[in-house]
Amino acid sequence: MEERKQIGVKEAVRIATSALRDLYEDVEIEDLLLEEVERSGDSWNVTLGFARPFHGDELLPGLVPSQRAYKRIKIDTNTGEFLGMEIRELQSS
Repeated sequence: MEERKQIGVKEAVRIATSALRDLYEDVEIEDLLLEEVERSGDSWNVTLGFARPFHGDELLPGLVPSQRAYKRIKIDTNTGEFLGMEIRELQSS
C-alpha cells in the first residue's frame, strides 16, 4: 500500500494565503502577516492578519487609519484543499 505524503506547514501557509487573496480579490489586502499555525487532526489552521481600512466619522482630513483583521483558514493536511475560513477574534489582555 502506497503511503500518501501529507502537506507540510509551509505549503499549508502558501495555500491559505492564496485562498485569502482569491476570496478577497476585490479588496486591497495590505500588511499581510502570518499570525498563527497549528495542526489539528487532519487539518492545518492558519491564522493570517492584515490591515483593513477604518471606517468612521472621527477621521481627520488626510489620515486613513487601519485596523487589523484576522482570519483562520483551515487546510486539509492530506489534499491541501481549502476547507473553510472564519473570523479569528483575539482576546484583549
